Amino acid sequence: MQERPLLIPLSSLIAGLCAADAWGSTPPDWSVAALLVTTLAACFVTHRLPFLLSLTMLFFVLGGASLKPFLDPEAGMAVYATEQPVKIQGVIDQRPEGLSTGGGRVYVQVERLWLDGDVHDNDEGPSAPTANGTRTRQGHLGRLLVQIDQGRAPFSTGDRVLFASKIRKPRGLGIPGESDYPRRLAYQGVFATAFLKSADEMVLLTSGDGCRHAMDRLALSLGRFVSLQAPGEEGAVLKALLLGDAGDIPKELSDAYARSGVNHILSISGFHVSIIFLCLFQLLFLLARGSEFLTLHLNLRRSLLALALPVVVFYLFLSGAAPATQRSVLMIAALVAAIHVKRELEPVNSLLLAACAILCWAPETLFEVSFQLSFLAIWGLIVIAPLLVPSWHK
Repeated sequence: MQERPLLIPLSSLIAGLCAADAWGSTPPDWSVAALLVTTLAACFVTHRLPFLLSLTMLFFVLGGASLKPFLDPEAGMAVYATEQPVKIQGVIDQRPEGLSTGGGRVYVQVERLWLDGDVHDNDEGPSAPTANGTRTRQGHLGRLLVQIDQGRAPFSTGDRVLFASKIRKPRGLGIPGESDYPRRLAYQGVFATAFLKSADEMVLLTSGDGCRHAMDRLALSLGRFVSLQAPGEEGAVLKALLLGDAGDIPKELSDAYARSGVNHILSISGFHVSIIFLCLFQLLFLLARGSEFLTLHLNLRRSLLALALPVVVFYLFLSGAAPATQRSVLMIAALVAAIHVKRELEPVNSLLLAACAILCWAPETLFEVSFQLSFLAIWGLIVIAPLLVPSWHK
């Protein structure tokens, strides 16, 4: 325990998340407060066992309670599910995704609905009748996944769009052993979906602004440049490797990557970020060591590591800021910070701290395959690989 102080909190947190996911329900809010008071009181007990037990239960319940927004959400877009198309206005809150089938996905924060008189809706939020007998709902109505059958939506984060579609509640296909599709969407804050036959059915009302919008437009321009310079499958693979956009890769080629077990190469993760970071650092080091002034007045390795970090952060947003890329950039930032404060790293405790921080900030990431594989792979390199080295040399 003294060597691994985060082992019990992390294990309890993961157990609480798994229990809430399996049961489909979360503990009441008052239980967290009650256990917090109990844990604080146990600090004054001489024996350690009451404190450890209360701490274990606190993080177990905290893990389950953190999934409440996903498992027990407030009324959102699902209450507007209907068999009739409704007009929807909203803001794109994430870079649109392209699919190898020729379509795409767009995530929209709905801010206004036009409802017919016979469409069921709740009584929350401002409502006003229009001249043709329809009613409007406006406000923060929820997140909507719009699936497009044909065409790529040429929009960016922050764009305000308008379209008409039926709103549906997500559901599975009823196949034994299938993944829980509604639960998977719920962990993305999505409780309703819409469908468009063509991307042309979505109309741009106002263009967005801000850093994320500018990054999306830059990535779109770079993607067009790559497609012009390297048309066909080669350009599609380059876009996936450089910008994280795998939407133009033909389905046959994507299936071939999947069958060979290297499909993860097409998604930007720690492999890509580490290559960019190390190549940039080595290039800067080769240039800087030729300067006598810099060599005498600076610690080149520490200074250039810090200088290369903003470039990696820029690349994070340019490539779409996928969760796997975020984890990689955070780990690089932690390493650079540790080198600058001259602190030694204990690999296992660093791994536990990283997992704790991510799960406390975004508990739903525990159920992402990328999160599970990332931490299992690093745990294997840290713990299992050193045990196998002596037997390998025999």
